[in-house]
Amino acid sequence: MKDLVLAEVAKGRGHGENDNLVLALNCGSSSVKVSILRDRDHILHILGERLETEQSTIHIRFVDEDEISIVEPFIDHVRVLEEIILVLKDRSLLEHVFAIGHRVVHGGTMFHKSTLVASENVERIDSVSHLAPLHNPSSVRGIRLMLAKLPGIPNVAVFDTSFHATIPEKAYTYPLPIEYRKLQMRKFGFHGTSVHYVSQIATDIIRRRRMGQTAPTSSPSADHPPQREQNTEPNNMVVCHLGSGASVTAVVGGESRDTSMGFTPLAGLMMETRCGSVDPSLVGFACRALNRSVDQVTSDFNTKSGLRGMVGPDEDFDMRALLRRNDAQACLAVDMFVYRLAQNIASAMVGLDGPMDALVFTAGIGEHSDEIRRRTICALLPILPNVRLDEGRNLVHGKDSDGIISVDGTLPLLLVIPTDEEVMIAQECRRVIANSDI
Repeated sequence: MKDLVLAEVAKGRGHGENDNLVLALNCGSSSVKVSILRDRDHILHILGERLETEQSTIHIRFVDEDEISIVEPFIDHVRVLEEIILVLKDRSLLEHVFAIGHRVVHGGTMFHKSTLVASENVERIDSVSHLAPLHNPSSVRGIRLMLAKLPGIPNVAVFDTSFHATIPEKAYTYPLPIEYRKLQMRKFGFHGTSVHYVSQIATDIIRRRRMGQTAPTSSPSADHPPQREQNTEPNNMVVCHLGSGASVTAVVGGESRDTSMGFTPLAGLMMETRCGSVDPSLVGFACRALNRSVDQVTSDFNTKSGLRGMVGPDEDFDMRALLRRNDAQACLAVDMFVYRLAQNIASAMVGLDGPMDALVFTAGIGEHSDEIRRRTICALLPILPNVRLDEGRNLVHGKDSDGIISVDGTLPLLLVIPTDEEVMIAQECRRVIANSDI
């Protein structure tokens, strides 16, 4: 079966001999997501999902080619990585991969920027795994496997938290006793890789608008990201990453100044299965009232709450499904989501250095739900009375207007920008390696 699949994959177009490719790797507890990129262009996607179950599957798709799937029981992470290597060898691509970039959710206080990883310092990354026990161990496992399987290729760890290293102390510090704060109990923030990418694109749009341009003169590249126009004030924007996980971040001059997620991704907005910020005393109360452990209650807050908690575990809690329903619980869930989103946007504006230049929507809900964007902007009218949404542009998600969904000549700009974390990982790989001794 495997040989037949690889024979099919090996068919197709050749690729340039001198391309420098980046392998962007995102290892989850039961999944592995891989993209191969040339500059900003994706040329290959591989997804291993439901790993180590009877329904485990590997999907392999080159851009503009049909997807091929391997469906076998109990495929594990090692097998997925072996398939990646075989596919790259069969297409004569492996020798052109010059870096492997790993998405790592949590860098703690130890990692403030992306870093080159070798076998002798992977333990330092593992040492902060207790801060993200559901995410970091899988990333560390992926790093170790790639170091062993492809020892001649540099590995770079790209941390979701590192973009938020610029948040000031007054914003990241929790007002707790010193013995708690010594345990790194503070705001870290997440979705940093996505927000970093989106804020670069938004900065370029703002710059071009200030210069009177309506479209990019050239496409920004991973080697040459958008640069802020000289002699202008730093761009002030709020980025709303609205996927199954959701967060709001204040960005000034390309740097994070505050964000809604905190010590863990549980804080902030109401999400698909996470409750977001609630009174912390609810944990102790629920433990006593329901005779559950702290871990059980925390798990419920992470996996059974949010939109899912409002409509019930057996109902479809996808935002698109909820917007199609007219029952009271679905309507309340959507109203709560929008209200909390507008609240967090207003809070993020306090972290800006001046008037907001742009309000940016990204990720699944942010990119594809014109209704959530419209309701959110309406909810913000009391504090942003001059904001103007162009209904036609909003309906098509800004696809015909450079991502802009606001009325021309009005501020703040309202933007829809598709996120691409893999492009950001590739850009970080190139930056780190260019500044290293490799």
